[in-house]
Amino acid sequence: MKRFLERTWVATLAITIAASGVAAVFAGPYWTLVSGTTALLTTPIVWWALVGRRKKPGIAGGALAGGFLGGAAHLLTVLPGWISKYGIHRDELPKNVGLEGLPIALMIVTIIYCAEITAVICSVAGAVIVVVERRRLRPA
Repeated sequence: MKRFLERTWVATLAITIAASGVAAVFAGPYWTLVSGTTALLTTPIVWWALVGRRKKPGIAGGALAGGFLGGAAHLLTVLPGWISKYGIHRDELPKNVGLEGLPIALMIVTIIYCAEITAVICSVAGAVIVVVERRRLRPA
């Protein structure tokens, strides 16, 4: 358990701050809380599986894990709702919505935009975290 916490706490903190920060700038206070909580819950498990349990983690693995977790922090909050509402019953989608669908469309575009920005930020952060961890774990 100690090794798990030592190897995941920096990534969890960095990805949670990045997801919350991007959501605060672009999506508002509600998405800040939701995206930050999602990142806080998913990052330790995924980071450990992809990066933390290896003796010598790779920089590409850190970047991949960071990018995945950064995007997932935003998309995991809305994807189940979108799939349940629009993915199963395609025949029930309105044909000519007009301006009534504009707020929903703007919300979808905003969340996808937040996911893309956070994925890039967290990819860089993941690579940097791996480099720092490799130097820290290197025998003196």
